[in-house]
Amino acid sequence: MTCVLGLDIGTTSIKAVLFDVNKGQIISTASKPTPSNHPQPTFTEHDPESLWLCVAECIKEASKGYAVSGVSISSFAEAGLPLDEDGNSLYPIIAWYDPRSQPQVDELLDKHSEEQIYQITGQKPGFSFALMKILWLVENFPNIRAKIKYWVSVPDYILFRMTGGKFTDFTQASRTLLFDQSKKTWSHPMLQIAKLDTSMLPEVVPSGTVIGGTLKSIADVTSLPAGTPCSVGGHDHLCGAFASGGIKPGVFIDSMGTSQAVMAITDEYEVIGEVKDQGYVNYVHILPSLYLLKGGLKVGGKAVEWFKGAFRDIDERSATKLDLSVVRNKPLWLPFFHGSGTPDRQPTNRAVLFGLNIDHSKEDVYRALMEGFAFWLKENIDALVKITGNTPGKIIAIGGTNQNILLQKIKASVLNMPLILPSIPEASAVGAALLAAYGCGIVKSYDEAVKLVKYQRKVIEPDSEMVPVFLSRYQNGYIPLRKSLSALQNNLYGN
Repeated sequence: MTCVLGLDIGTTSIKAVLFDVNKGQIISTASKPTPSNHPQPTFTEHDPESLWLCVAECIKEASKGYAVSGVSISSFAEAGLPLDEDGNSLYPIIAWYDPRSQPQVDELLDKHSEEQIYQITGQKPGFSFALMKILWLVENFPNIRAKIKYWVSVPDYILFRMTGGKFTDFTQASRTLLFDQSKKTWSHPMLQIAKLDTSMLPEVVPSGTVIGGTLKSIADVTSLPAGTPCSVGGHDHLCGAFASGGIKPGVFIDSMGTSQAVMAITDEYEVIGEVKDQGYVNYVHILPSLYLLKGGLKVGGKAVEWFKGAFRDIDERSATKLDLSVVRNKPLWLPFFHGSGTPDRQPTNRAVLFGLNIDHSKEDVYRALMEGFAFWLKENIDALVKITGNTPGKIIAIGGTNQNILLQKIKASVLNMPLILPSIPEASAVGAALLAAYGCGIVKSYDEAVKLVKYQRKVIEPDSEMVPVFLSRYQNGYIPLRKSLSALQNNLYGN
């Protein structure tokens, strides 16, 4: 039996999966809540030591009784932390969704061209990026600046604790706003803005590159023998896409967990006006020869869980019923709990429930929320089709929230195309495990790594009766509502 371990450091939980490369399936898992603190009402931080200990416990639990041939990591992006000369953390990890650095974004755009930044990085500046967090930290804690020897993203920090090496992959580097996409190196102009130099950042290598073996000092907390090969992994959405077969130009991926992302895989880095203007990002894929266009919505599954908590005792059987009688004349959601995301990126937008009357039930409102997420996805796929010229014959849907049966039915019918659901549990962690298999030489290529997966795929076909109903609600309800309410919301919440 040959096993590799994949870690997924997520917004709400940390997971470890042990993947048997011969069976092509997970044989053991472990999970812990992602530790987080809220020092102020809008602030969210992760204590580095607590995070490391949760990761170590997950590794130990998932690998108990098995030999591990290699380890790799999938993780949320943008979040990172400063280290001193001895590798000690100087400040807690600021969560990727923590908005405290918005003033630094505004100041950056006052002094520098958004167009130039986008041409270099493929990203539209926002508070999530590492550059913004660094600028916030230096401004608010100037005494720390002199002590910063390194800045590392979260998965880089975990690999540093495991191996002593400071490395990152292209996908994580891309989410710092410090990386030159066309040259695939750290960008000197962007580093000058942050007053950093390349010696303070990890070496950038392709996903799946072995960067060292585990240290003796971590054997007790992880149960991994010293010298176990560790490979850099990638951004969680991309690792999930990789495991699910998203490795060819023209493939579209819908990834929905705590947040939602939509991706179109391409074979070149091409920054055109439409991409930037609509808020899409363009950066290197797990396969370093490919790129992707990516859009996002900051809230997905998080809103579903909020709804279920706020409106208890939903009749699941009734809620999953989908026919003309339960969709027509029912309310509509604009699911913009933290801004509208792509394609117009209005951060001041809020969620709107429209058309509610006294006869509507909790189940009606629940279905409308799912429908709102599907409408958001359709608008983004239509925009990406126009930009890329590629029309998908299918959409690969991954992520925990996409396992919702009602959401599957609605998305397929709203998109009017088959929805392909790989039955891979923990796809992002499995993607990391596949990169570990590639890194330690079990397979010789990325293509061979993907072929290790033996899980079946489920195909959700659109409901022909529901397609025109959803299309009408999308064209005559969702789109005009979004457009008309954006200006109003900006006036109300923009300051």
